[in-house]
Amino acid sequence: MQSRRFSTLPAIGILIFVYFIAGKFGLMLASLHVSASPVWPPAGIALGALLVLGYRAWPAIFIGAFFVNVTTAGNVATSLAIASGNTLEAFCGAWLVNRFAGGTTVFDRPQGVFTFAPAALRVSRIWRIMARSG
Repeated sequence: MQSRRFSTLPAIGILIFVYFIAGKFGLMLASLHVSASPVWPPAGIALGALLVLGYRAWPAIFIGAFFVNVTTAGNVATSLAIASGNTLEAFCGAWLVNRFAGGTTVFDRPQGVFTFAPAALRVSRIWRIMARSG
């Protein structure tokens, strides 16, 4: 058990670094406020990391998000709150994918592909309708 935890440590360290770099890149696109970007690549990175590495990688997301925000806005309390939200977002997303979409093995069987594709089309259609009305 101890060797498994140790082998995850380098991956968590790399995840912190990748999340930080992607977060800084995303914040370069901020226009209204320095801490709010319309594009947030770390969200996908965090979701993918939790799906591949498991829920035990959540501290890397929290630390990466904290460092992105504390080096941008400089407010520790706000950075802790944003990091908590980013971590919870990834955790909930990973749980939903694991619970309802079959996890990372969803595309291993044709049934998963044919189930996922119509659902993705429905979601994209809903987003288009919402974008036009709002």
